[in-house]
Amino acid sequence: MKSQASEVLDFVISFLDKELLPPLSDDERSSFETDMERIHCGRRQIKAFVAKRLQ
Repeated sequence: MKSQASEVLDFVISFLDKELLPPLSDDERSSFETDMERIHCGRRQIKAFVAKRLQ
């Protein structure tokens, strides 16, 4: 389940970066990047958890 969540997050993050980020204003981009950092942190935690469980 966690592995699938990580894969879905990778896809969503890629989509957001490619499709939603470019047209944003500077203020919107700043807010978006702050939110995305939180998401990236969560994704790293999920990947670390999965890697540890698969050992």
